[in-house]
Amino acid sequence: MIGHFPFVDRLRTQVREMWVLELNPKEGDLPAFLEPEIIPQADILAITSTSLINRTFEEIVRCRRTDARVMLLGPSTPLSPLLFDLGVHILSGSVVDHPEAVLPLVRQGANFRQIKAQGVRLVALEKPG
Repeated sequence: MIGHFPFVDRLRTQVREMWVLELNPKEGDLPAFLEPEIIPQADILAITSTSLINRTFEEIVRCRRTDARVMLLGPSTPLSPLLFDLGVHILSGSVVDHPEAVLPLVRQGANFRQIKAQGVRLVALEKPG
């Protein structure tokens, strides 16, 4: 997994082996500079959508095994099928159902948990086939 998500500790109890690569590692995480060594070992590669913003996505995807299942996740995930052409199999992001309630919270700097409760739902799109 690229990026330390809030559910990491819970997920670790449900899988045989899991690596979390993080720019600012927390306990149990690995530093991001180990990506070229760790990513090729992964059967499933979950990538934070922040990698699109910080321009690390292409290098991360380039390191993967061709048979690895790739997910792009996080509230900022662009839900664009064009990402399937870049090697992504699953897009997991968010849709704002009530912008009139959410926009003021964004302006105030609310975190995602606060915003989600006011009209945002999590969605996933899978590559056809």
